[in-house]
Amino acid sequence: MDGISLVPLIEGKMPTRPSPIFFWSFNTGGALRGDSKPYIEPELQEGTTPLVKMMDGKYTRTFRNFHYPEISEQHFGGARTVLGNRYKLVVDAQSAKQKTLELFDLKNDPAEEKNLIDSHRDIARKMERQLRDWQKSVLESLTGADYR
Repeated sequence: MDGISLVPLIEGKMPTRPSPIFFWSFNTGGALRGDSKPYIEPELQEGTTPLVKMMDGKYTRTFRNFHYPEISEQHFGGARTVLGNRYKLVVDAQSAKQKTLELFDLKNDPAEEKNLIDSHRDIARKMERQLRDWQKSVLESLTGADYR
């Protein structure tokens, strides 16, 4: 994982993660404008990720990376998850108005069958803030703000 040494994990000295991990299905189609400029030439972004099985007639996936001139509320949408050591927050949201939250206690409910969102709102709010902060850092990176 980016920025985290896995040596303590490999050596058996890391019983828990030091910080949560985040997942996000970022909707680039909704965020890009017609004049968006790629970070590098599109042909250099072709086939950047090898795949085990063929998709769309090739064994590689192409990811497109573009400069984003500014961040807006629409950029924060999409399905996303924050995974702590004990709890997992799942946010299914295509917009700020249409949002479903699920909170699971992975220690007591590893199959994620019981949604605790109503009984553990404080934990969910904290995890949602962590997720939002992480998303903001990702989006600021797309604007180039952390490279100046």
